[in-house]
Amino acid sequence: MDQTVDFGHYMETFRYPYDPILINYDSPLIQAVLNKDADRAEAIYARQFAEYQHRPDMHIYFNYRWHMLLNAEFIKVLREGYVIPLTIDNLLKDVEVITGERDFIQPYQELLTMLKEVYPVY
Repeated sequence: MDQTVDFGHYMETFRYPYDPILINYDSPLIQAVLNKDADRAEAIYARQFAEYQHRPDMHIYFNYRWHMLLNAEFIKVLREGYVIPLTIDNLLKDVEVITGERDFIQPYQELLTMLKEVYPVY
């Protein structure tokens, strides 16, 4: 059975002041990683990475860079077959320090919990 991620109730939290991009809170990449669908995850990640490379104007935005970092961590979990919670936790703590918002990272803490349920923890 497919696992689905729904953070709709966090919509306002994710609007925090980082325009023009809303951080992707319901990523097909995350769905593919949680479902261990390697082909789909790799295709989505390749498309996102190519888009990131071709949009240097967006590299200045904290949330855009952070989103790419987080997605790189998700794809690493899929490729290696296990999750290193500390790596993702440290990334989230950095985000908390930069934004000054604990609520902002709460959905991602939930995601980390879901990853731990699907993959063995290093």
